This record gives sequence, C-alpha cells and structure tokens, in this order.
Amino acid sequence: MNSIKSTNTGEEFQLGILFNSFYMYRRIILVAFSIVLFSCSKEELDIQNLNGNKIFSIGHSGMGIFSQYPRNSYESLIKALNLGADGLEIDIQLTKDNHLIAFHDEDLS
Repeated sequence: MNSIKSTNTGEEFQLGILFNSFYMYRRIILVAFSIVLFSCSKEELDIQNLNGNKIFSIGHSGMGIFSQYPRNSYESLIKALNLGADGLEIDIQLTKDNHLIAFHDEDLS
C-alpha cells in the first residue's frame, strides 16, 4: 500500500506562516496608505470676511504655552510683537474685589 508522505518540515511550516503574515501586513499597510493618500484633498474656499480677506497673526497670551516666558507677561507680549505678530490676545479675569488681572485660569489655586 502506498502511503502519502509529507515533505514539509516544522521549519518550512513556520516560514510559510511568517511569509503569509508578511504579505498580510503588507496588504494592510498598502490599503491604509491608499486611503490616506486618496482621501486627502484640498478644496478651494472662497472666504468673504469683514477684514478684506486678510490673515493676521495674533499672539495668544503673548507667545503662548511654548514660550520661555510666562503667559500674559510683559516679556511674552513683547517677544510676540518682536517676532512679527500683528496683535496680541491676553486673558483678563475679574477678581472678587473687582480688580482686573491678566490670568488664564478660572481660579488662582
């Protein structure tokens, strides 16, 4: 009686699984890349606004949170203006005793 002998060893079987999973991951990456590539598009927008369609650079709290100076400080505001900001935005809070202070958070704690 003729018996069927398997010529695949355990190593060949493991390589086959790795080879198939490599192609599976490759397909997943290709599909994901294709989705990202073809879903990105730039639309031409016709914006009409009150400032003549000009764009201004405004410093948030002076130089913002990535500055070497504290937010809303004189140094941060001057640094933003020296770098070419068209304007500044600072955070003003009213205290319980009716004084205005430059402070970002809602409470002093």
